[in-house]
Amino acid sequence: MKRRPSAFSNERSVASAGSGKTYSLTNRFIALACSCDPEGICALTFTRMAAAEFLDKILTKLAAAASDASYADELGVQIAEISGGRILRRGDFADILERVTRVLPRLNLSTIDAFEARFVSAFSTELGIAGRLKIMDDYEKERARRTVLDALLGKLSRDSRMLSRFVGLVNAASFGRTQRSVYGKIGDYVRQSQGMFAQFPYPERWGAAKKSLCKIKPAVWDAEEYGLLLGRLELLLAGGGVPKKASELFTFLKNSRLGGIAKGSKLMAALFEFMRGGGNVRDFDFGGGARLPREAAETAQAMLDMLSGASFAAACESAAAVGKIARAYETIYSREVRLRGSLAFEDLTCLLADSSLRVERSLAEYRMDARFKHWMIDEFQDTSRAQWSALENLIDEVFADDSGERTFYCVGDPKQSIYAWRGGAPELFDEIFEKYSGYIREGARLNVSRRSVRPVIDAVNALFSSPALSNFNPAAARAWLDRWEDHVSHSSLGSVGCAALVRRDADADIVDQIYEIIKCVFGQNSSGKSLSCAVLVQTNAIVESVVEGLRGRIMKDCAALSVAGEVENSIADDNMIVPAVLKLLHAAAHPSDTASEAYVKMTPLAPYASGQNWRFEILERAARLGFEGFVREVEKFLDPILPESDAFSRRKLSLLRAAATEFGSRGGIDEFVEYAASRKSRESSKPAAIRVMTIHKSKGLDFDAVILAQLENTRGHEASLRLADASDGGKIVISMPPEAVCRMDASLNAEFEKMASDNATARICKFYVGATRAKRAVYFLSEWFDEGKKSAAKYSFERHVYDVLFDRDKVRPFAGTLACEAFGSLDWSAEVSPKTEVSRAAEIPALENSHWADFPAALGFSDSPSEGVRDAGTTAEGRIFGTCVHRILERIDFLRGPVSEAVSRASFGLRFGAKVLERARECVERALSVSEVRALFLESDGLVCFREFPYAMSEKGRATSGRIDRINAFFSDDGRPLRAEIVEFKTDGAGLSDSEIVSLYSAQLESYKKAASLVFPGAQIECALVNVARAKVLRLGGG
Repeated sequence: MKRRPSAFSNERSVASAGSGKTYSLTNRFIALACSCDPEGICALTFTRMAAAEFLDKILTKLAAAASDASYADELGVQIAEISGGRILRRGDFADILERVTRVLPRLNLSTIDAFEARFVSAFSTELGIAGRLKIMDDYEKERARRTVLDALLGKLSRDSRMLSRFVGLVNAASFGRTQRSVYGKIGDYVRQSQGMFAQFPYPERWGAAKKSLCKIKPAVWDAEEYGLLLGRLELLLAGGGVPKKASELFTFLKNSRLGGIAKGSKLMAALFEFMRGGGNVRDFDFGGGARLPREAAETAQAMLDMLSGASFAAACESAAAVGKIARAYETIYSREVRLRGSLAFEDLTCLLADSSLRVERSLAEYRMDARFKHWMIDEFQDTSRAQWSALENLIDEVFADDSGERTFYCVGDPKQSIYAWRGGAPELFDEIFEKYSGYIREGARLNVSRRSVRPVIDAVNALFSSPALSNFNPAAARAWLDRWEDHVSHSSLGSVGCAALVRRDADADIVDQIYEIIKCVFGQNSSGKSLSCAVLVQTNAIVESVVEGLRGRIMKDCAALSVAGEVENSIADDNMIVPAVLKLLHAAAHPSDTASEAYVKMTPLAPYASGQNWRFEILERAARLGFEGFVREVEKFLDPILPESDAFSRRKLSLLRAAATEFGSRGGIDEFVEYAASRKSRESSKPAAIRVMTIHKSKGLDFDAVILAQLENTRGHEASLRLADASDGGKIVISMPPEAVCRMDASLNAEFEKMASDNATARICKFYVGATRAKRAVYFLSEWFDEGKKSAAKYSFERHVYDVLFDRDKVRPFAGTLACEAFGSLDWSAEVSPKTEVSRAAEIPALENSHWADFPAALGFSDSPSEGVRDAGTTAEGRIFGTCVHRILERIDFLRGPVSEAVSRASFGLRFGAKVLERARECVERALSVSEVRALFLESDGLVCFREFPYAMSEKGRATSGRIDRINAFFSDDGRPLRAEIVEFKTDGAGLSDSEIVSLYSAQLESYKKAASLVFPGAQIECALVNVARAKVLRLGGG
């Protein structure tokens, strides 16, 4: 390969966290744009935020260089180093800026998803896609999935033989442990298998492991026979001449059954290793040369053979069944959704990976190949194999051209691979480098952090170069340490900062401890420098809980801090205006919806619901103006009414207008109301002082201080399907048997070890990403362990941080507890001043007249009295469980069949951890099985159910708003409200008596009764407080 300048060579670069990867990428783009058409450069990344940042950095660099001669000289030297050309000057950068901005709409700086959408559009007709291709949003995807699932179940219900067969498949897929409804289980398996089926759509190879993976012989489980063998073994072991340790084998066999293998001892691990080598129980040394008598050994071996054979057969049948379920779903989905032009982003990859479309793809690739001369792929470690297959032929053409006029450049860091769960294949980074050896060279390794000060980098090096990582998994640790290079903090960053281990007190609420750390960080800073702080956790449910808790504490202290959660909320939540617009439309279309009409009349939109013909007028305006025009009219009406300071409500209205624009003319009022109510938005466009997010969401961001508040994921691990190599040279999809069974066979053990290594690597990568978000300080909120005492629990990052960083001589009081000042000083924020503010080397000069767009918080409305007591006495974990229970109950209108089926339908698609979701399902099912709770969900004549009913009213001079979990409203034949029963669900109150719980929530329920009396005038108002955890209804007096 000819030695050319970097920008005109095929290269890959390894870039550690914070090492200036985006800076290097933008420099390469500018170097290429000097001598080629900017439209001929295709730069791909994984998130819209990263793509937008990439373009922003390019334009900002060029604009700064075009207006600042000194910066132009500095940037010119950097560009010359990689282009091999002359040093560019200020006028050159102005020319490049003009050429780039001229073709701005046609630049190809996008996500891989967006690129695939253009690719599929190029030959949609050849694919048989009817009509115009449309990418579905989350709302449309969920509706499509539910529609397809209903169609599948409808088909089954009309064919009893097929239904019986499918029930058998569901039982097989769940190892015969089905307790939930067919609907819920099929939904679960579809969700779990969609990605794998798109990657490997060959159901005949799903579960085809019996003859092509291992030496275990499939067996039929016979519980009666197993019990007889166990009794026989017990008698045989009671005789003389039996090794003492044989009791461990008996205990294992006694406590094991199909679907429930016992945890083995060290002796059992040694026996399984012996069996992997071809041995059996008869020849196994139980210590000191002792062996089991022949008859006892044969009996034990027969039991192990049945246990392993039946477990292996069940795992194969499970994978095969899931494959058939996935194919049945995919057949309907392809016909009813995909081929009609409605696609999810994952469908694009599926279509492009379809081997039956090679000819059509080659035509599109020819057109794409002619357009692009230079390819740049960012975050390559997150590329999936299916995504690479869509690009591979195009990249092959680049390597076939040795003129230097076409190039391929990829940058990534396998240490930051945290998206394997959605298909990311970090091993591709090395595989492709090896495949194209001789055509691609290793670029500069970016290992100098331009983000983090020395104390943070010292902690990162200590934690991630430690041999103690082998406690997670020896193979994963070896691979990690072989790749590891110690990071270096750039000299310009200095050493003002801290890495500390803060003791997590078992009896304290984690939110209280997080708040105490935040107060220390911001309370010490008196320099006037604005600090940023991130609280990183594992799940979105924890994010919501921490945000809510922090806001309550900040409000109580009247602290001048703002908190934002990096989660998406419905635009109809937390305000009264958007629900009022939606209820106005719904009430106009449904005259019987008097509750919505009453709600509107409590809001500033009351004039719209007055007059004899107001419904006709609303329907006529919506038809004439369209939904977007109707919302614009409402905005104009409210403009002089809303306080100028209420930017929050105005923003919510603008989001509703945007939703109306996107909805267009897809349906009528009911469809628009459903669409708008499900529409999600982020809280703000300006980073708050404190941002709470998952580690996954934090990737690509940085903050002055980072609090790692949840070092381990509390989510249960859901059984995963694996694509494995079969002995016949092909691939198969398997559902892994229990660990003990895998340990008995060499091939299964190797696959299990690989899975364990992959899982451990993913855990280490995620922790690395979280720790490297910090610019100045990182706080590990963690349990402190007794020195020298080994924990019986699985090795965790809490233990790892403690073992590596804890130093008793560096412990001092901090944030209401104790902290180990591992590196730097806990007083760092008091030392931060404008002179020591973190700055990047070769930083882009600030442009004049630039500013953030502010979105102030809402003013003028107070939350309902429920906000202060809703989760009284509960922890963050308890609030997540309570939220999950509420989400299930709010989806149930009436019980029209078995309770288990209603709960399965209601919980389908909810995003909570497996353990939390299963616990919540059990709690709701148990409660609904009690007659007095179930009675609240039974249909009757004249009964209308309102779920998550929003209300707004004036109380003590302030507008109060909130949501009532459920209202069962009873109407007369002529439509008059007779009785309204408020139903409020609670999951807390542990340790409180019934009367104490009623007293705790009395203010909240009184507020609800006042609101209900306005919505249902003249009706008798009753309250039922349901303690879901106790499956008990507490009745309050009527009004």
